[in-house]
Amino acid sequence: MTATTLTLEPAVSVTTSGRVYDSATGRCAIDVAPESLLLAVWRARLRPLMVRFVEIGDGFEIVAHVSARAVYASLPFTTGLFMSDTPRDRILAFRCEVRRSTVGEASAAEASLSDGVRTWPAETTVRLLEWDDTHVVMSVRGRIARRGDLPLPNVAVRIDAALELVRCD
Repeated sequence: MTATTLTLEPAVSVTTSGRVYDSATGRCAIDVAPESLLLAVWRARLRPLMVRFVEIGDGFEIVAHVSARAVYASLPFTTGLFMSDTPRDRILAFRCEVRRSTVGEASAAEASLSDGVRTWPAETTVRLLEWDDTHVVMSVRGRIARRGDLPLPNVAVRIDAALELVRCD
């Protein structure tokens, strides 16, 4: 296969020489919760707008665009608590590069989350559960460090995602 260039909104450009997979409709879930020593009593579900998994060199890249507006929260009337200082119409961009791993193996990876104005570092673990020529199933777990954001300043956010992607190239 020859190298191609993919352009994703907003202005993400990836050069790839491998297979490309996109999110399967309704088959991706992203949950977030504030990190604390206590059992999480508040969780929110975010709506992924686009998830792309691209083989690059000796690894792969995950790029996801997520709505800043939570679609579900575990407590009534609290969907606005997640990143409350970010406008609800903003798109969050998550980007993660992972070294090549085998199915079932967990790989640690540095990632970032951006709202277009600010960027937060994230420590993630990506586990490929299934990977073949037609689809990829994976889980992503991690911690997004947030500093000075309201209403919970200096409290990191835990992220748990289950993703199914289908080949699109």
